[in-house]
Amino acid sequence: MINDWYGNTVICTAVTGGYDYATNQTVIDGVDYIYFTDGQSIFDISHPWNVQQLPEIDAHLDNRRRSKRPKLNPHSIESLNKYKYLIWIDGEISITNPNFVVEILSYMKNGFVASPHPDALGNPGRYCAYGEATIRPPKYANEPLDAQCDFYRSEGFPEDYGLYACGVSARDMTNPEVKKLGELWHKQNLEWSYQDQVSFPYCLWKIGFKPDVLPNSLYHMGWLSLNTHTREE
Repeated sequence: MINDWYGNTVICTAVTGGYDYATNQTVIDGVDYIYFTDGQSIFDISHPWNVQQLPEIDAHLDNRRRSKRPKLNPHSIESLNKYKYLIWIDGEISITNPNFVVEILSYMKNGFVASPHPDALGNPGRYCAYGEATIRPPKYANEPLDAQCDFYRSEGFPEDYGLYACGVSARDMTNPEVKKLGELWHKQNLEWSYQDQVSFPYCLWKIGFKPDVLPNSLYHMGWLSLNTHTREE
């Protein structure tokens, strides 16, 4: 059981381009909350969030890629390296359970807690990265998913290597393999599509890392709720 989380944990999210959600968060004592933004929020960002500007190094990127750095590669942000544990939640997610931090970290053994993708549990078309890459809502219309899959196949990345829901994760920031995983994951999202659910299994395979996988989808763990989009793009 992890018992050193108090005072050593941060919960992060990032929202860019005014693509916001009106989220309320359960306040968990002993945890910091950081909301990364490009300054275009259409809402007041309220307690418990502490607002930080996203790094200027990514200012030239499109909105979706700009918001990826704290999610994928938090080691590259100086202010996050003072924490031992980092928990990421996507911008549309609200924490509803005060035991969320203790419970998600209780699954950590190797240094990175991930959720199985709910569709991968029962949908024959979405059981791995290659299947996920065939799902093409409008936001992925111009993304190089076919070329990305061709490259992964050329590398020898196998079919049926698992699929994960990446809206929530927890990591040990002091684990060097987790740092390597995050750097590669971010690199993939800059070089290929920003569909991080496609690149994540490849990164696990590439560095030989085994995540700590929740027993159920994160949406069935009793921790969270999803909020309605305020804007579509």
